[in-house]
Amino acid sequence: MGWFVLDKYYFKTDETPVYSAALLLHPSKRLKYFRQNWHVDWHDSVINKARQMWSQYKDLPITTSPEAASETQMITYNKLAQSLDVMEAYDDEDELEKFIKGSPCKIAITPLAWWSRED
Repeated sequence: MGWFVLDKYYFKTDETPVYSAALLLHPSKRLKYFRQNWHVDWHDSVINKARQMWSQYKDLPITTSPEAASETQMITYNKLAQSLDVMEAYDDEDELEKFIKGSPCKIAITPLAWWSRED
């Protein structure tokens, strides 16, 4: 009976990729969590479903909060510093791929708070 119940709920997570996407987007889990803790036969399915979810949302415009500084409020120095930034802003790799392939990091707050923080 116990295995039947576990199988039932496992198949529900397979039908709904939100759980696996949440694990992939968790800063201290990412793709490494799946490679260490999930059966290898499940990896491709999980990652592909998360990619499908991402493709629905990745091109939506990003809204900013009202208190965020606008482009016109940036001082000249900040504009220059931003233009000289050597971060991987122009890299062609998809943001989801960069994140899930990155190293997991320890966080002292909830994942939602981590994603909502301003850098």
